[in-house]
Parts: sequence; C-alpha cells; structure tokens
Amino acid sequence: MAKQALNVRQRRERMFGPGLFSEPVWDILLELYIARAEAADVPVGNACLAASVPMTSALRWCQLLQDRAVIYRERDPKDGRRVFLRMTDESFAKLTLLLGGGNPADLLPLAE
Repeated sequence: MAKQALNVRQRRERMFGPGLFSEPVWDILLELYIARAEAADVPVGNACLAASVPMTSALRWCQLLQDRAVIYRERDPKDGRRVFLRMTDESFAKLTLLLGGGNPADLLPLAE
C-alpha cells in the first residue's frame, strides 16, 4: 500500500506538473517505510530526493523528523562517510496502522 501511495503521488506530479502538490514529509516517510519493509538502506541524499523539494529544504524536514523522534540517523558500518535514515519502531508501527486502515482511535500523535 505504501508503494502504491508513493507511486500515485509521483504520477500526479508528472501529470499535473511540478509545484501543485507538495508533501515532502509524507514522501520521506513513505520512502523510509518502504525501505524498512524491504530491509533496504536509505542514504540521506536518497531520502531527500524522494521529497521532491530542494535539498536544503529536504534536509530541514529530515532534521525536524529526527528532532521529533520519527526517524533517526545511522552511520553505514561499511563506510563511515555515509549516513542512512531509518524510521523508528514506533513510527513504523503507526504508519503500518495508518496504511492498513486500522482503528483511527489507535492513531496517536507522533512523539514531539
């Protein structure tokens, strides 16, 4: 379901043109959610590209998500120069519930 949501957002942008739809945080979260579900790594730069906004803006959004404990950074154990972004367990569980159509009463705000 996350892949489908991300695909629709990307197609929507191509069909109607850039600048009409902007949800960089949602795009970053979907990218990280899909990666976690597939046991894949997402370097910071790739997460920023998924946001479809300028790199500096995407980095600010990533920092905000990290400040709110939604995501965290982890150094690549094979290459200390590279950093991955990962979704916290709590955020992954909440997004799973949200995408799966669970009970809305169970959707508590993410940590601030």
